[in-house]
Amino acid sequence: MSPQTRLTALVLALGVAACDAPDTVSAEQCQGGDWTSIGFADGKAGRSEGYMSRHREACAKLGIVPDTQAWLAGRERGLKSYCTPQNAYDVGRKGNELNTVCTGPSVTQLNRANARGIKYYAIGREISKLRTRSNDIDTKLLFLGTPQNAEQEREQRELRREQNRVKSEISRLELERIDYSVP
Repeated sequence: MSPQTRLTALVLALGVAACDAPDTVSAEQCQGGDWTSIGFADGKAGRSEGYMSRHREACAKLGIVPDTQAWLAGRERGLKSYCTPQNAYDVGRKGNELNTVCTGPSVTQLNRANARGIKYYAIGREISKLRTRSNDIDTKLLFLGTPQNAEQEREQRELRREQNRVKSEISRLELERIDYSVP
């Protein structure tokens, strides 16, 4: 096989390897071998020890064996960033539960912070739904225009009552969300 053909085959193999192993290391990272940094990034992202198997699989396609000990040491340092009350809260504010990679007595505090973040997120989603409902009511009221008969007057009154209930609930939820705006 010519050097040009071998190079083309290698490039194709690397491309296939990258496609086969999403969310893991690239061919360059496998070859570069900075497993402490890769482990740190994985720890900071809250990835479990089992995540290393994805890296092994991706690198095996290139004939490279990852340095598990360096990765574990880096991951442990990265977990110190992941396993903080502020991060637990921030993860929750995105609507996600904290991964179960944190240990020690602070886990209860982390779970509480995460639950507060999740509550903040849930309230925000409810407010968003209610705002959409309020906009729908406004559109219906605009479409109805000036009532032409008793039926339209009744419909308009009911829509206005519902609009008032919706706006009141939005206000109540906005106040409640303030209570969850910090970890």
